[in-house]
Amino acid sequence: EYICAYKNNKLVGLTIATPIVKEGVPSYGLVDFMILPEHRDCLNSIHDKLKRMAKENHKEAIMTMMSKPSAKKYRMFSNAYLKSPFTFHYIIKKYDKSISDETLYDINNWELRFIDSDDL
Repeated sequence: EYICAYKNNKLVGLTIATPIVKEGVPSYGLVDFMILPEHRDCLNSIHDKLKRMAKENHKEAIMTMMSKPSAKKYRMFSNAYLKSPFTFHYIIKKYDKSISDETLYDINNWELRFIDSDDL
C-alpha cells in the first residue's frame, strides 16, 4: 500500500507499507519511506495517514528497521515509534575497489531499510 504526499500537484513524498504478521501480530511493515528534503513539513501528515490506515485495517503495529540517522530524519521517535533494544548490523560486499572504506561504511551515506518478515 502506498501513501503519497503532494504539494502543488507534485509528488514530494512516498511511503510503501506491506501487511505482515510478526510474532502473531497483524502489522504493517514499512518497505520504504522517502520525502524530498525541502518538503519535510509533510512528514507528520504521512505519519498520521499511516496510523489511520493501520487502525482502519486492524493492524496492531507499524514496523521497520532503519538507521538512527534515518529514524531522526523521518521523525520516527517523535511520531511514537519505539526503538528496538536489539542491535542490527548490515553486511556489505565491496565489488568496486575505487570506493573508499570510509565512504562505504559511513552509515550517513546510506538509506538502509528493511523489515524482518517471513510472509513476504
